Amino acid sequence: MAWNNIIGQQRVKKILQKAYVENRISHSYCFWGEEGIGKEAVAIEFAKLLNCKNPKINQNSAEACDECSSCQKANSLQHPNIELIFSLPTGKSIENLNNPEGKDDEELIDLIRNELKLKSNDFYHKITLPNANQIRINSIRELKKKLSLSQIQSGRRCIIILDADQMTTEASNAFLKSLEEPNPDITFILVTSRRQAMLSTILSRCQKLKFDPISDNDMIETLCSRYEQNLEEARLINQFARGSLTQAMDYLDSDMKAMRENVVRVLRLALKKKNFRDELFDHIEPLIKGNDKHSIEIFIYLIILWFRDAFTTFQTKSTKNVINLDQIETINRFAQNFGAKNIIECIEISEKHFSQIRKNVQPQLILISLLLNLRRILLD
Repeated sequence: MAWNNIIGQQRVKKILQKAYVENRISHSYCFWGEEGIGKEAVAIEFAKLLNCKNPKINQNSAEACDECSSCQKANSLQHPNIELIFSLPTGKSIENLNNPEGKDDEELIDLIRNELKLKSNDFYHKITLPNANQIRINSIRELKKKLSLSQIQSGRRCIIILDADQMTTEASNAFLKSLEEPNPDITFILVTSRRQAMLSTILSRCQKLKFDPISDNDMIETLCSRYEQNLEEARLINQFARGSLTQAMDYLDSDMKAMRENVVRVLRLALKKKNFRDELFDHIEPLIKGNDKHSIEIFIYLIILWFRDAFTTFQTKSTKNVINLDQIETINRFAQNFGAKNIIECIEISEKHFSQIRKNVQPQLILISLLLNLRRILLD
């Protein structure tokens, strides 16, 4: 079923379905909220519904049939009535793509086709092109030319502008004129995670729909069913995702099990009573030598989760909310040996160091400082 492809967002889906059933489709929408929570996916599903030949309607609910030729075209992002507008690399324009000149243009066309294919396979895929961070006026001019032509296929034209906040001032002003002259057969859907960066004059002409972060339960279920993660790994990745599937995707390829096991080894080395320094620094050298902020950030957050598990089991005697279930025996022994007071202090100091990474303090120094502080707390 079409709407079942969307993770959560029940409130937004109800609003859009009700508008469809009551034939009160807005001329322009602004879908806003955090990155990676389904705004683009909902926009495409809604555009598909608006062009479906056999929609399934039941009182205040409606969804695309996913079977008619129109739905098939929409699913492959090949529908003539559904247009995606997104940032292009610096120095490139729609004209370059329509009339490629040289190898660079041809490579860009191939790259865009590949990104659109990935997007058609998964509406949550984020289209990413090198050096592409602006939607320029040429893209808007080309769009307006297309809209001035007769439709190839019956239905409603849906223009989905991805990262609409990336429109330049010139592009925004040119687009504003289109909003000021609404066409009853055209719906604009502006998608943004930075609503504050958009022109107020554009926003005032849009029906604004706020999207919520994906809930823990929905995220975990999605990671298990769609991305074949086991429950343990899904719960762990969910801790990093912060309600964003895009962020969750960043961790799918990480070997979380190996990293979690490494956390235990590092903590054991840090807590050796004698001659710990050389062995500890040799062990963490691969992590700090690469100056990989992302990996160190994951590692420190895994330390935080490990201490939280220790506190949870110590206080509740339950494993219900434990993330590192496969390490529960080690966690229980640790909790009994060091007690709640020390564990709370470890959590606080770990969170403080984690926040420093986000402030662009040198990650290698932060990790070393954290391990030495944990040793001080637990052994002094």
